[in-house]
Amino acid sequence: MKFKIATIIVLALCLFSCKKEIDGQEKKSEEVTNVAKDDLFRVGFNLIVKKDDNMHLYYTIDGSINFEEENSVWMPVKGSDKPQDVVFVLPEGIIPSLVRIDLGFGKNETQSDIDLKSFELSYMGKNEVVSGQEMFKYFTPFEGYTDIEPGTTILKRHKKDQASGPILYPQTILSEKINKVTSGGSPE
Repeated sequence: MKFKIATIIVLALCLFSCKKEIDGQEKKSEEVTNVAKDDLFRVGFNLIVKKDDNMHLYYTIDGSINFEEENSVWMPVKGSDKPQDVVFVLPEGIIPSLVRIDLGFGKNETQSDIDLKSFELSYMGKNEVVSGQEMFKYFTPFEGYTDIEPGTTILKRHKKDQASGPILYPQTILSEKINKVTSGGSPE
C-alpha cells in the first residue's frame, strides 16, 4: 500500500514539474516572437479623426513616388474626439524609400477635418517622431484634394464630396528620416 502511495506521489510530482517546464518554454517562445516582430518597419500617425474611416499607406522601395495598390497597407480607424495612434506595419523584409498617406476612403461627407498631431517611423528598436507643423517638411498636401488650415496641423478635404480624404505626398527629405531609423542603410 505504501508503495502505491509513493508511486502516485512520484507520478504527480513528475506531472506538475513537466507543466512548469512547458510554461517556461511557452514564455520563451512568446519573447522570441515579440523580438522577431520588431524587425517590421512601422509608420504611425497620432491624430484625431472623429468618424470611422479607412486609411491607406502607400510605400515605394525604389525612391520614386509611383505609388501602387500592391505596395500599400489599409487600416480601419474608429472615430474618436481624442488623439489616437494609427500604426501601419509593412510586410516582412520591406523598408520603404518613401511613403504616402491617404487619410480617409471614398466619399465620406460626414467626416470632419483630421487633426494630424505627429508621425513616427520605427524599425528594430529605433524610432523618429516628428510633430506639429514640422511634419510638413516631410509631407506635402496633394493639391486639389487636401487643404491645411493655416497655422495648424488640421487637414481638410478640398471638397466635402470628393472621392477620397486628405492625401499627403512625401517630400524627398522623408527618405533621410527613413535612412536614419534603419541605421543609415539605403532603402532598396
